[in-house]
Amino acid sequence: MSTTAIYGPPKVGGDTLSYCGKCKIELAHVIASMVDGKPSKVVCKTCKGQHKYRGAPLPPGPGRRTRTAAPPKVS
Repeated sequence: MSTTAIYGPPKVGGDTLSYCGKCKIELAHVIASMVDGKPSKVVCKTCKGQHKYRGAPLPPGPGRRTRTAAPPKVS
């Protein structure tokens, strides 16, 4: 289901879904500012952090770098 289907068209002060880097999950956010009709800055309704709008994180795929643990050091 899309964000527009849930919250309607985006507007400043309205709600949207965005990936929160602090919470590490896609959550509800309040739109703080918009550029060219798209959310630009949002405020997380859970942790109250303000950040750039980020849609859902892209799934890992070919050519995408993913974080991995460093190999153990050999003494």
